[in-house]
Amino acid sequence: ATEGLRDKVEKLKIIYGSGVKTLDDLAGELDQNSHTTFGSLNSQVSIHSNSLED
Repeated sequence: ATEGLRDKVEKLKIIYGSGVKTLDDLAGELDQNSHTTFGSLNSQVSIHSNSLED
């Protein structure tokens, strides 16, 4: 019984551990995407601001 419980606990650790890793990877990807998006947005704002000054 104890061994079966240990096996189940180990499986849960693997399942939830991989879920946490997946969420961490997703958070990193979203962070990178937001930096890219805001960089592009700032570039466009700068371009349009310069054209308004001309």
